[in-house]
Amino acid sequence: MVKKLVRIVLIGFGVMALGILSLSLPAYQAGRKEQAQVEEGGFQSVAEMKAAQAAGFDTNEGYKQHLAEQQALQEAEAERLALEEEAVKLAEVEAAAEAARKAEEAAAQLKQAEQLNAEIIDEMLSSSYFGFLQPTVSYDYETLVGGTCSEVIHTLSSTPSASGDVQVLGTFFGVDRRQVTWVNIIGQAKYDCDAHFGFPCDLDINVPVKGEISVSSETGLVVLIQRDSGTSQVFDYSDVGSGFVTTRTLGASEEQSLLVCVEPS
Repeated sequence: MVKKLVRIVLIGFGVMALGILSLSLPAYQAGRKEQAQVEEGGFQSVAEMKAAQAAGFDTNEGYKQHLAEQQALQEAEAERLALEEEAVKLAEVEAAAEAARKAEEAAAQLKQAEQLNAEIIDEMLSSSYFGFLQPTVSYDYETLVGGTCSEVIHTLSSTPSASGDVQVLGTFFGVDRRQVTWVNIIGQAKYDCDAHFGFPCDLDINVPVKGEISVSSETGLVVLIQRDSGTSQVFDYSDVGSGFVTTRTLGASEEQSLLVCVEPS
């Protein structure tokens, strides 16, 4: 009885062993096949072979060449990005230097303009009268800067003009800053003024300005003319250092640049 049981157990173990062998044999065979492929492709490991196959390569040599090419491309791209970054930084440094140079230049020009403004305003305040002349014809008005009103008027009135030109329409202020007149100065025309304008070409036509005049408490200069007609003229002296003052007439669509002239006391 015992021998029979032992025989049954041994038979069971044998069947089990055969089952295990039947299950592991395909895996073993697959492993051998993979190892053969590894050796045939010149790979160092199955993992390396599978990585190469995933990239589309069957041999280690082709895969390594592919990796080398990829690395070269990455290095070239990194170098390109580094050069671009360096170029951007260099451009930023140059832009900052240029901005600093322009700022320094602008500051110097502003300082010079402020000094000229102060000098011209002092002349205006100490003059018997001064005027703002609006250029209406082509002329190098900058050449008139520094001259007295009399000199400016004489120069412009001696300058030939074309048909229809009016040399200057100006606003003049007296010493008390409340004597204001409009002045038309017409040059020596090359046409019959009476026929063109309907009146003779007088050099000076003074028309008193009717309205309220506002004077700056700080400088004593006229800053606003509020005319009885309802229009206004605002004077900004910030640019007088260049020989010009900017005015704005309310209700008009454009600004005017006027030439400053002073008549010493």
